[in-house]
Amino acid sequence: MTLSRHPHFRMKVLLDTTHPAAIFIAQFSAVRTLRRIFTMEMKNNSDSFDFLNGLRVLSLFWVIFGHTFVFNANFASNSIDALAWSQNIAFQLIVSGLFSVDTFFVLSGFLTAVLFIRQITKEKLTFRLFILYYIHRYIRLTPTFVLVILVSINLTPYFGRGPLYPSKQGFEPDGCSHRGWWLSILYIGNLFKSDDICLSASWYLHNDMQFHWIAPLALIPFVIGRKSIAFIMATLFVLVGIGVPGLNRSALIAYHTLSRPCWALCIGWLVFLCSTNQGGTVNTILSWPIWTPLARLNYSTYLIHVMIIFITIYNQSTPIYVAAIVVVIFFETPFFILEKKLFKR
Repeated sequence: MTLSRHPHFRMKVLLDTTHPAAIFIAQFSAVRTLRRIFTMEMKNNSDSFDFLNGLRVLSLFWVIFGHTFVFNANFASNSIDALAWSQNIAFQLIVSGLFSVDTFFVLSGFLTAVLFIRQITKEKLTFRLFILYYIHRYIRLTPTFVLVILVSINLTPYFGRGPLYPSKQGFEPDGCSHRGWWLSILYIGNLFKSDDICLSASWYLHNDMQFHWIAPLALIPFVIGRKSIAFIMATLFVLVGIGVPGLNRSALIAYHTLSRPCWALCIGWLVFLCSTNQGGTVNTILSWPIWTPLARLNYSTYLIHVMIIFITIYNQSTPIYVAAIVVVIFFETPFFILEKKLFKR
């Protein structure tokens, strides 16, 4: 019997909190994780950027709100009413929901720039630094992403029953299980047919990762003092987005071309004010401790929220009007007739 198989040795390893095996196992403690998630202590230093938590959570609320409406619209029985609602200014919360994703892009770019510049000023610009830069991001996003993809492909067919529920393949297209899964974990799925993408909302992750790949092209010149080169590179990135062919009506082209860069500039200005303690009341609200645990749940919530919406929609086993017929037959009509007889009308 080897020493590693001896029960006393295994117990000693588990009790030794400095042993790598004990450290690894401890990370899967539900109690420790819950305590870490719901701790709302604020960091009183200028590097904490607590206001980002509020921005992230509110932006995710906006995403979920928009997706809930859009996905349910395909099954709505009062589509005419929805057309009438679209004339209300409050409906802009739905049609402008894509701006919430642009907010995430700005926040991701801000954090990438800050952390990369801090790291590169502490260390020399080495190959090791670059490898860690890319590996860290990949490891941070991928395990949870893979888990949700596996659940969506293999388990969602068993999460519901009914005439609407896709019990054979779940919510993912056929292309997802064939090649979409490896396109997803390489974060290049948005470059291929949409039928091959796993998780309809994962296009954002692909874009965000690709932006992360090219970010050093603009950041390195800035760090080494060639700010003019960095400015030119950043300007080129913006112009590429503006120059993408789109609609041919001038007013719509102007709106769709400039609205997102303008929104990003506004969010960037807000981030600048809050990060330099000039945000006032807005900074105070966005820095409330209540946002902290919700922000820690943001990534996983984003990955699974569409699945939850679909499960809710497709589990509707009784059409609305069929249920209404039952109510009318056994409740509304009898009482209506009794009321007429009672008052002899």
